[in-house]
Amino acid sequence: MRAAIAFNEDRAVGDGIERTDDDTVHLTAAVHRAVADLAPDLAHPLAPDDLAHRAARLDAVLARHAH
Repeated sequence: MRAAIAFNEDRAVGDGIERTDDDTVHLTAAVHRAVADLAPDLAHPLAPDDLAHRAARLDAVLARHAH
């Protein structure tokens, strides 16, 4: 079981997730750097209850920068 957890944690870092605690996702420094100039609020920790709002915000930012 520990090996499976370690495997998933290692893969999560590759997806930009530094860690999770209390169901909150904390993003890696690389993600922070990638979004800091576009929308710093998108790099804040993400709680499940905020997922729909954060996805809409990300869509708006990406649409604005697609032109």
